[in-house]
Amino acid sequence: MSDVLIMNKAHMDTLMQRFRQKSEQVEQLRNEITQLLAGTTWDGARARRFRSEWEGTFAPSLARLEAALTENANFLNQERTNAVSAMD
Repeated sequence: MSDVLIMNKAHMDTLMQRFRQKSEQVEQLRNEITQLLAGTTWDGARARRFRSEWEGTFAPSLARLEAALTENANFLNQERTNAVSAMD
């Protein structure tokens, strides 16, 4: 089975822009929570558990989501550019 690109340029542009916006929002969220944790006096078992989960699971997961959104926004942009060039 071959890859077939079916596209609506306006939809691809919107999706690309939204992926970029959401990637920036995810980055901002990740940075804000990291800074909050670094600048807050909060100790105890629950605090240690959350910080451990934040550093080991949550922040890296958000970083992967951010990268995936950016990667796919770039892919959409390239596919749109290739399709438009092919039509010229």
